[in-house]
Amino acid sequence: MGFTRIEVEPLTNVLGAKVRGIDLREPLDDETVGELSAAWVEHKVLFLPDQVIDREQHKRFALSFGEIYCHPFLKDVSSDQDVVKLYSGGDTGSRYVAEGWHTDVTFVPQPPMGSILRTVEVPEYGGDTMWIDLEAAYAGLSPTMQEFAAAARRCSSTPVSRARSSACGAPNQTRCSRCSTRTASSRSIRSASTGNPT
Repeated sequence: MGFTRIEVEPLTNVLGAKVRGIDLREPLDDETVGELSAAWVEHKVLFLPDQVIDREQHKRFALSFGEIYCHPFLKDVSSDQDVVKLYSGGDTGSRYVAEGWHTDVTFVPQPPMGSILRTVEVPEYGGDTMWIDLEAAYAGLSPTMQEFAAAARRCSSTPVSRARSSACGAPNQTRCSRCSTRTASSRSIRSASTGNPT
């Protein structure tokens, strides 16, 4: 797709792009948001370097794409329900936050379309966030393995300690014996944007 409002630089042949040419300190017009949305669907992960924004500007940017999802378990220390503060090391007692591969909030009936992260403090080394393109991974499977994956049951869960603090709101929940808690489903997962299996 050709872009006129933003500059898009792909980072790999399947996943990720840098976006330049916009200032997130200012409100974005509908055409720019439309191009960002198209770039997001095409590249799946967007990086917007050199954007020095505050919390309110971060939230305004998120609202450009729809209602902000309020995570039922993770809460920010400032009691701002729209923002979750993720940090590691120091006084947290944890070396890393979210150190395992995961997909955000799949334990609710309709997961949010994505997450918009803002880096506030970057360590000198380590702490990298990595991404995977599950759509490309699925497409790379043999037809036999695709059929196997489509028929497999998936388990979406949260740690028991978090699950006990609040209900996720999923109707007719089924406890899965292999999970700490939450839903099991036999249906395939498809991208809400493209309809492709992931």
